[in-house]
Amino acid sequence: MVRNTERGPTGSVFERVFYVIYITSLLEKLDVNKYGLKINGSSFACPTVADDIMLFSLSPVGLQSMLDTCHKNTTEDRYRYNATKCRVIVYNESRTDYKLSIRRWTMGESEVSESTTYTHLGVPCDKYHQLDENVQICCTKLRRTYFGINEYGISHKALHPLTMKKLYNTSVLPRALYGSELWNELQEKHISSLERAHRACVKHMQNMPTNTRTDVPRSCIAVYPIETFINRRKLLFLGQLCHTDPGKRISILFLQRLVKFINSPSTTFGFLPDVYRILEKYSLNML
Repeated sequence: MVRNTERGPTGSVFERVFYVIYITSLLEKLDVNKYGLKINGSSFACPTVADDIMLFSLSPVGLQSMLDTCHKNTTEDRYRYNATKCRVIVYNESRTDYKLSIRRWTMGESEVSESTTYTHLGVPCDKYHQLDENVQICCTKLRRTYFGINEYGISHKALHPLTMKKLYNTSVLPRALYGSELWNELQEKHISSLERAHRACVKHMQNMPTNTRTDVPRSCIAVYPIETFINRRKLLFLGQLCHTDPGKRISILFLQRLVKFINSPSTTFGFLPDVYRILEKYSLNML
């Protein structure tokens, strides 16, 4: 995470301008770094959103070189990083290899710790692609947000169930399902946990007992299973990718991944196989 030491107060009109001035030179240097990740000639070394910067390299030497570039740039442009908030994740290794590995990462005199998890743009990510933490956070947010609204008097006692349903769909679900577009290969245990939290809210907004059959509260106000909401978000994300400017790198990466999936679907994992399954489920597959 970048910390600019010579900027205006947080929230000032100059803050963003100063940040862009400082960070642009660094991104340009990382982009041309020979150790940065490149796919078919296109550089994907440092995808950045605001002050969240990610560095990608295919080797330990390469990643350390990029960290050194970041540190050198801080001395030239006079800003600093908070190394305690940075993490290094090494993919494509077994749990045994990870435990036996001896690696050290530094940014100047500060050491950057290695971890199996990290949070990017508020979305927890795991090096083994496990979704247990994501699902647990979602269930907690679902219950806390819905019942938190009820504590302020916006409840089934004051509003019609259909009004509560609209509030639930527009305020509760978007917050709880944030980042669910990237949940790939949800297991049955994950769907069950999500559905239990979803049912509790749907039953409560209609003032029904907790032991009421699931199909009753759903059919009364036409509420879909939570997996349907997740699938909808994934399809919307797919639509955004398809309508992205073809010249942008995210579009180039998407097309390359799509071609790879079409040519060898059995060796591809992640978003595309998952969304392909959803397209087949709803008879939307055109491939």
